[in-house]
Amino acid sequence: MTRSLDRQPRGTILIVVLVVIMLISVVAYNYTLSMQTENIAAASHGDHLVARQAAWSAIDWFSAILEAPMSQRQSLLERETLSRSSNGILLAREQTGDQLAGPRFLVTTDAAVLEGPLAIDESTKIHLGMLVEWDAVVPGSGRETLLRIPGMTPEIADGILDWIDTDSNRRDNGAEAPDYERWQPRNGLPMHLEELLLVRGVQESLGDRRNQAPGIREDNTPVNLETILQTWKQHLTLYSAEKNRSRDGFPRIFLNHSDLTLLYQQLVQRMPLPWAQFIILYRQYGASTSINPEISFRELSIDLNQSASFPITNILDLLDASVTFTQAGKTVNIPSPFRSDPGLMPTQLLTLCDMTTTTNIPRMTGRININRAPPHILLAIPGLDPSIVERIMAARSIADGGSLLRYHPIWLLTEGIVSPQQMRSLMPYLNTGGDVYWAEFIGQATETSSLYRCEAVIDASGQRTQRVFFRELSPIKWARFNDFTNPPN
Repeated sequence: MTRSLDRQPRGTILIVVLVVIMLISVVAYNYTLSMQTENIAAASHGDHLVARQAAWSAIDWFSAILEAPMSQRQSLLERETLSRSSNGILLAREQTGDQLAGPRFLVTTDAAVLEGPLAIDESTKIHLGMLVEWDAVVPGSGRETLLRIPGMTPEIADGILDWIDTDSNRRDNGAEAPDYERWQPRNGLPMHLEELLLVRGVQESLGDRRNQAPGIREDNTPVNLETILQTWKQHLTLYSAEKNRSRDGFPRIFLNHSDLTLLYQQLVQRMPLPWAQFIILYRQYGASTSINPEISFRELSIDLNQSASFPITNILDLLDASVTFTQAGKTVNIPSPFRSDPGLMPTQLLTLCDMTTTTNIPRMTGRININRAPPHILLAIPGLDPSIVERIMAARSIADGGSLLRYHPIWLLTEGIVSPQQMRSLMPYLNTGGDVYWAEFIGQATETSSLYRCEAVIDASGQRTQRVFFRELSPIKWARFNDFTNPPN
């Protein structure tokens, strides 16, 4: 019995110990692998948060540029556009070997090629609210404008107009509430352009091509909803606006103020005395067509206690006007200091239009940038026919839109492109730059980490700059977004 026990294998315990050690090693390896995975995930998530904050910092940085007066902002935007490179801007300077590293951001309108302006002025697009108003002024102009957009059809164009107008009258190819089953037309401005994808005929126009890759068909028609939306965003907007301020950022003087004493004080502080005197006299006596003996402005005696009886409906009302009134028992005539002299208009009218306004609205919506908008956008403006647009584009090609003599749309008159009568009708529709911009904002934590990309519309037309539209975008593979060497300005 004892001898049988002695014959048992003597390595059993070692095998058991080896198995236990192997199991422990496997568990330890799995634990280590799990921790490494968690560490990589945590680092990746941290890099994503840093990249996101970098992109949001870019939004704040760009918002600060938009808060500058127009005279300074344009030069800032042009300088940043010229200095922009694939290297972007570093948020923090961290030395890594021979290179600078750290979180960085980039502002652009085309993340794929880094070409074009730093951001897009929304005033170079058609405001949907203005489109309905212009269509009411010139019936059919709304549809004609929309049909200039690639891929647009008469059915979709009329459907969009029916969706955003306030009435329930169906256009020729449009659709109103009875034509929809799942939703109702807003009969007002949409919350965002994506809402227009609900318009009848938009999705139906894709047919069997709805699931194809983005692109343009041979008939110039977008082949999926995302492409349609991106095409519309290049032409339409809900956000264009600007402050009713001068080029240097000062509130414009309201020419129709009821308190003439206050108005006169504001005028004499910012313009020559004869200009201020004539404006007050015009408000008191209105324009005159009679010819009477003239007196000089030095001999004038302005009675500010006399109330204002005549409004100035358009600044061009003052051009070549005259005022007749009685002074010291004599009837006298005062000619306007603002003359239609080609040598005087470029400085006189530009200064007058920049400093004054006939409306006390602090924020104006939907006006078109005459210096930057493309021809098909300019053609949508009531009163601009193809021949005038052709002359505008020719003038823009000769001198840059940022010329010192083109900081107000009145340059169309001073350069002889339109007549005074045409300029009167065009002035409510035009500007030379708005206060609302769109751009893409890209952030990256390190040279090897992934990108964070978003788009935003920044509105600086109110009392404070705000983000009125924001959307995260899918990151793109951007090989040039590395080796950042530009320190923050």
